Amino acid sequence: MKKAFLAIIVLCALAFAAITIAKRRGSEVATGEVAPADAARQRIRDFWAVYNRANDFRIRGDFADAVPAYREALQLNPQHEDSLYYLGASLEELGNYADAAKCFRRLIALNPSSGRALGELGHVLSVLAPGAPRDFAGARQALLRNIEVNREQAGPFIRLGLLELDQGHAQAAAEQFRLASGFGSPEGTFLLGYALFLQNRYREAMPYFQKVVDAYWRDRKATAKGVTQEGDILPAPGKPLTPLARAGFKSLLFLYWSAQRLGGYPDGVPKEFQIHPAELARISTPATSFADLGPSAVGKRVVSADFEGNSRLDRVEAGAGDASHPPLRFFRNTGQRFVDATPQAGFAARSTAVHCAVSDFDGDGKPDLFVTYWRQGAVLYRNLGNGKFQDVTEQAGLKDLSGESFGALFFDYDRDGLPDLLVTRYARYEDVVRCLLQPAFQAPWSSPRLFHNLGHGRFEEVTRSVGLDRAYGTIEAVAADIDGDGWPDLLLVNGSLDAQRLEPSVILRNLQGKGFREWSYLPSSDAPGNLLAARVVAEPRGRARIELWPNPLSRNFPQGGGFTPRHLAASQPTPR
Repeated sequence: MKKAFLAIIVLCALAFAAITIAKRRGSEVATGEVAPADAARQRIRDFWAVYNRANDFRIRGDFADAVPAYREALQLNPQHEDSLYYLGASLEELGNYADAAKCFRRLIALNPSSGRALGELGHVLSVLAPGAPRDFAGARQALLRNIEVNREQAGPFIRLGLLELDQGHAQAAAEQFRLASGFGSPEGTFLLGYALFLQNRYREAMPYFQKVVDAYWRDRKATAKGVTQEGDILPAPGKPLTPLARAGFKSLLFLYWSAQRLGGYPDGVPKEFQIHPAELARISTPATSFADLGPSAVGKRVVSADFEGNSRLDRVEAGAGDASHPPLRFFRNTGQRFVDATPQAGFAARSTAVHCAVSDFDGDGKPDLFVTYWRQGAVLYRNLGNGKFQDVTEQAGLKDLSGESFGALFFDYDRDGLPDLLVTRYARYEDVVRCLLQPAFQAPWSSPRLFHNLGHGRFEEVTRSVGLDRAYGTIEAVAADIDGDGWPDLLLVNGSLDAQRLEPSVILRNLQGKGFREWSYLPSSDAPGNLLAARVVAEPRGRARIELWPNPLSRNFPQGGGFTPRHLAASQPTPR
């Protein structure tokens, strides 16, 4: 009996405890309280939901939405390394280099051996792009630490070599590229040849270019179907390039440029690697001169116009924004001084403003404003008068102007009396090289874009129909009648803010408003350059002179990086 009685007591106690726990949990639910363990589990679930959403945005290329999503994820888990890294990478894609650097520094503070954070920090501190911080000393420190962490990888040596190159240290760069090449990196091998090319050491450079092309050719023969002859070294124009193919294309072109300076290909270069002059454009060159100092393609841009219709020139400044200054500023001319009237202007809050173009696009008598932002599209501002502007980009048919663009200009290409709009693009170097090597290759994703003014405040894109679906690394565009036929031609000034690429600039001849055709390379198809700006000067008797401003970094290398003014010294009548 006693045992039964004790068992009953124990069962009653357990039942009472269960009822008490159930009541407590019910009370927590009713009052919104959650047990600490449950709260932690919910926080983890919330984090992964937000993080996965951020990744979806990033993978789709929607970096503007990825950034706030990663920030939200980091509020839930401040020490999540992937969130920090991808937040920094997304900010970098948007051209917000300073905030990207902060993210990579936070990641390094959490994990001092994070090679990816050290590498990206070195990159964003050294990249020569609009709005970038440009801390070469900090970049070097990060990259050297990255090499300590990743001694068996080519990437850190390549980045350190590019840093040396942009500081004018071609030989030091070559040594870093040599180390990268030793790890079997095709890009490192190409860059080693490139650094020697910049020093006019063409004969030494050629074996490295040939080595990359040979590796690419072996890979192509082993993997590509339909290769029927030895000369079939280039892939079909629509086929994407592998990393080896990208290095191979560049090496093929620089092998040719080196051979041109040596009087021809030396013995031992296979015929399938040789480019013949007839395969590249052989077109005329107007008289051209070079200036030692010229306009800067970075920093503050200023445009002046009578925006308020009071016969006084107001001004708009475009550049990198900071905590106290927006990237686009409007200054009203009072007659005695300029007054900052930006808060009332109605400009959008974006990252670095790179370029401004002014024209009365809608014919209402007031000058309007078109602004390109680095890696964040472009905006057409309609002038409402009284220092106020309205974003009419989408209504005008100009949305989705993504990509990297240094400039834009209004010009009447078809002479219908309405200002048309050209928006330049800074194409990837492999696309530029591919266009030079493959005339049939088209790159609509990185070509300049031309918009025909339809009147009534609307534009229509005509890029493909006028033949502008080619890739150029354009820093500046100039519209002028270069051939003297009365129609405005285009001069695309191609180059780079850094020392990492060379290409010829190009004149596009206007075919009486029906299209554009490549007409002349500057300095020539055989002499690539790195130019930042140009001006076309009309001269008597149908002559035209083009004044060019090379990148100041070119002075750090012999012959300005592959060419000298004497290539273009002869003055000649402009062809008709």
